[in-house]
Amino acid sequence: MGLIVGLSLPSNPELPAPLNIVSPIIGWTYFAAWSVSFYPQVWLNYTRKSVSGLSLDFQILNLLGFICYAVYNVSLYWNAAIREAYRLVHGGNSPAVHANDVFFALHAAVLTMVTLAQSLAYPSSRTPPSRLCVAAVVATSGAVLAYAAALYWAPGLHPSCLNGCTEGTWFTWLNLLYLVSLVKLAVSLVKYIPQVILNHRLRSTRGWNVWNVLLDFEGGALSLAQMIIDNSVCGDWSAITGNPVKFALGFVSMFFDVIFVGQHVAFGKRRGVQDAEGEEGSGLLPVSDEAQPANV
Repeated sequence: MGLIVGLSLPSNPELPAPLNIVSPIIGWTYFAAWSVSFYPQVWLNYTRKSVSGLSLDFQILNLLGFICYAVYNVSLYWNAAIREAYRLVHGGNSPAVHANDVFFALHAAVLTMVTLAQSLAYPSSRTPPSRLCVAAVVATSGAVLAYAAALYWAPGLHPSCLNGCTEGTWFTWLNLLYLVSLVKLAVSLVKYIPQVILNHRLRSTRGWNVWNVLLDFEGGALSLAQMIIDNSVCGDWSAITGNPVKFALGFVSMFFDVIFVGQHVAFGKRRGVQDAEGEEGSGLLPVSDEAQPANV
């Protein structure tokens, strides 16, 4: 999918040949891997008619993160004024945001909404979200919206603050996007933890589809590869400092993917031993799909 889409669309004019073709192919391949990674979980929930084994905290944090990521990418990709403001701050370099970044963020937000809708459709099998998660999401969302409202209603500010701003001011739309990207980064650092804890307490990864982990790892590796190629060719690594969320997102997702694979292997072996002992009448049974831990 990534190869077909990458070759079908125009090449990147800011990169020399053949990297102007290679970079989009890598970008659309990681877009495909990350995008497809959502579907195995949605399908598993649908076929089981259950979301047991899936952390609701993880899904809520995921939605907040992808909404922030979508706002960040859409603004830096399509808003000409904000792109110009970015160039002024970063020595004339354009944002390292590609079309695949935009479509991935929008697609991810929609699929996360679908997964949350499944949690509402199968209420008997879900664990309610923790108070800490709800409080963190509400407080973070309120802070971002308050900043945006104050910036929008501030008199005399150009949409990108190119005109009417004092030199060195932090009160700009570009800085609002940096704030949104930091929210996404913070969410990415902690969102997997509830799922890791839930798997550990259940001593099982049932209900947590391993295919989304493998595809997520592929997407993270290719995302980092695209950024390294783009920045090495341009000889300017400020694109990473100017887009830290994309760079950190690849590392964080790969780190937790390794943990999830380890849990899947370890608990899978344990379940196999329990199944064998259960058949011999030991009384040890596999962990139930419907087993629910205390609120995480």
